[in-house]
Amino acid sequence: MVLSFKKKAEERTKGRLKIEVYPNGSLFKDKEIHIARSQGMVEMGINGLAWMAESLPLSLALASGVIYSSREQFWRCADGDLGKMWAKELETKLNTKLLSFMSHGPSRVLVCTKKLIREPGDLKGLRWRAPGIAFEQYFLSLGVSPVRMSVSDVYIAMERGTIDGVASSDRAYRSFKWHEVARYLTDFTVDSDNAVAVAINLATWNKLPGDIQKILLELAEELSEWSKTESYRLSDENWKVIRQLPNIEIYVMPPEKAKDWYDRTFPDQMLMIEKKLGKERTGQLAKILEKYR
Repeated sequence: MVLSFKKKAEERTKGRLKIEVYPNGSLFKDKEIHIARSQGMVEMGINGLAWMAESLPLSLALASGVIYSSREQFWRCADGDLGKMWAKELETKLNTKLLSFMSHGPSRVLVCTKKLIREPGDLKGLRWRAPGIAFEQYFLSLGVSPVRMSVSDVYIAMERGTIDGVASSDRAYRSFKWHEVARYLTDFTVDSDNAVAVAINLATWNKLPGDIQKILLELAEELSEWSKTESYRLSDENWKVIRQLPNIEIYVMPPEKAKDWYDRTFPDQMLMIEKKLGKERTGQLAKILEKYR
């Protein structure tokens, strides 16, 4: 995705814009990107939304996938009123211009070193990796002890017993080889989508000529739409490989159990969001959720 963006941006600007890519956290970890970008230590970056909640509390509404009844509802909100509100605050509070949201695929795996997770109660008493405050509060509501860490640290943490598991994507499961240290895997279908933000430092953006700004916005929108289909195709391909891995046990959560999980966790998530955003803004969020249901 990133290399495709680079290639097309350089082609369409006829070489006037050059993009250097530093993959896999080689410059900054996911939890550091939004701060580094806002301070101009890096011009552009793609990062998850959960880590941004402390600097930009409205991020909770986009990172808390369990408050959406479907991925279609999530994208209607992200591409509509909620996304516009978030982008405005991103500029004013973090000196950053949003180019687009992109789908990173579903967060549809629960990886555990101790047992298969079949329902919310199975998580009680476990230590679980939490990428930021949104997930910390979510897991606390399920009786889990959240441990904040970057995704790159999860393998060693599970190997050493520092944590018992992680909720993530099938892409991460494969690329980080978590099956080597965690036997149990749940195909978890509750989260609506795992979106990431493609954004640029605002001062850098303002220095770009208008035609290049237009090209970047168009390209980001194209890749956003492409990612919504491609990320799920890749997810299906990942699962074909995962099912062939040795020495793992897989539980596929039925749709009715996924709905029950959503119904049981939604109120706690909205209460957590209310504590951070206040009643008025949470009321606005509730109206947006209903509008795009």
